[in-house]
Amino acid sequence: MLPREDIRRIVEGTFRLKDSGESKVMPLAEAVASLVKPGMAFFTSRNCSAACAEVLRQFWGKRPGFTLISLALRDHNMLLAVSGLVEKAISTSASYSYPSPAPIPLVQEALRQGRLHIESWSLLTLHQRLMAGAMGLSFMPTRSLLGSRMAQENRDTFQTVPDPFGGGGEVGLVKALNPDLAIIHGCVADPLGNTILATPGEDPYWGSWASDGVLVTVEKVVPPDFIREHASQVRIPGYMVKAVCEAPLGAHPVGLVHHELRGFEGYGADYEFLTGLRQASREAASLEAWLQEWVLGTRNHEAYLRKIGRDRVFFLKGKGRKGAWEHQMESLWEAVDWGLPPSPAESMIAAASREIQRLVLGKGYRTALVGVGTSGITGWLSHYQLLREGYALELILGSGQLGYSPRPGDPMLTNITNIPTAKMLTDSVAAYGVFVGGRTNRCLSVLSAVQVDRFGNINTTRLRTRQGDTYLTGTGGANDAINSRESLLVMNQSRSRFVEQVEYVTCPGDRISTLVSPLGVFRKLNGEPDFTLMACPPDGKGSPLSDRVAAARANCGWEVKVAPEVEDIAPPTVEEMAIMRALDPERVFLGE
Repeated sequence: MLPREDIRRIVEGTFRLKDSGESKVMPLAEAVASLVKPGMAFFTSRNCSAACAEVLRQFWGKRPGFTLISLALRDHNMLLAVSGLVEKAISTSASYSYPSPAPIPLVQEALRQGRLHIESWSLLTLHQRLMAGAMGLSFMPTRSLLGSRMAQENRDTFQTVPDPFGGGGEVGLVKALNPDLAIIHGCVADPLGNTILATPGEDPYWGSWASDGVLVTVEKVVPPDFIREHASQVRIPGYMVKAVCEAPLGAHPVGLVHHELRGFEGYGADYEFLTGLRQASREAASLEAWLQEWVLGTRNHEAYLRKIGRDRVFFLKGKGRKGAWEHQMESLWEAVDWGLPPSPAESMIAAASREIQRLVLGKGYRTALVGVGTSGITGWLSHYQLLREGYALELILGSGQLGYSPRPGDPMLTNITNIPTAKMLTDSVAAYGVFVGGRTNRCLSVLSAVQVDRFGNINTTRLRTRQGDTYLTGTGGANDAINSRESLLVMNQSRSRFVEQVEYVTCPGDRISTLVSPLGVFRKLNGEPDFTLMACPPDGKGSPLSDRVAAARANCGWEVKVAPEVEDIAPPTVEEMAIMRALDPERVFLGE
């Protein structure tokens, strides 16, 4: 028998934690050169800006024929799509992110010229395709896309079948999707590739799990013991990862936070930079000049950081701290003209908020999924008004925030100062698949659109214009949001937006019960399929109710039904205006 000391040495040596395997840490340029190949289909997270910039540097002026799979074409993902590197994009939307969603002219031009093709999906269905791929299945069932134009366009990858277990009706099936590579940006990873992502987790782990390998960029490479300490936060296991690249501020100009990570310092979005990128990307010549300055003219990510400058980095990190909004309150008081009379948008938002409160209290809804822009401000106002009445309407963000309370000073839906207020941080699959559209949902969705018709069908995808078929912004999560119990629409009104029949059905209108514009409140009554004008907000001119009813009818592209007695909606109260203006002090969505 071995001596006791030898046995002790064997046992302790065997069970002492240790890490084996070759380090995957390498410079970003080396990782891109070795892993990204022409003709690839690769998945990118929304925030992998540093990696996208390096792909641009290495493939600029070439035609590598990439297929880009991304939950949204915006910011640096958008740059890949309009630079000639990408032939096909599989995505849910293509739009600017700040200060409000809007079509990207260069994307529209590339689509018309046939240099780019976009295969459109909703957020949940694109996730479900990646889920099926990750699980080794050939398909995944879904409730989304049914009745939409996307279902017709994607016939090779989307089918409907009768419910095989007798649930009634039809169910959609989406085909599995397996990218060749995933390129993602996270908070930290160890040298073996075990990666912790930012919160909330709307992406990118399903795309990573479905891919043949992952290129990870992170703010910081950490020891394995740090990963073990935060094992519940790891989303990408090391065995899937092919390269780990340290890239501080690698999400810039997008923000990145994770308040639960010990010692981790996040940062906010760089709105000034995003504004400059938006202006530059309206035309090819100005975008190329911008790329020469910020991407092609910076040799690597380190040079890019030096160009941003320490002062701006320090400012952005301050924005990423918990409670950062409180430091903006003094400037908020000075920035807002609290005495302005209500704008048409404010009158519309107040009227829509009252409709939400009526529906919530009357039908017992407990959650609300709110969209971007005026629909977001409307949902946020309703949340605070109901709280004053002792009713908790929990707000849902499609990226996975549940039970958040929006902070004043920044009306962006993705404002990271809202994250610490949430009661649950999960992902898009849980948000749309369970809390919004699942069996136990008690959810009201509040959305906006470019076009709506008399039956509530909405279009945010394509229009016919003088230039030809024109891409708008895509569905994002709207097609998934209408799986809630009921949906309410908030949008501006004109004959070109309120149409007899939408040109493209992004979302079918059977669950959209209420439509609110600056000119009127329209409801579907007694099971009828189309809207009736029920009420009119004030127009800021003191016009009598009869004139406002006439304006609502005149600016509608169909012969709208009118209630026997149209309600004259009272102007916004002081409390309503105070909340709206605190949420949107620069009047991005409140208007002039």
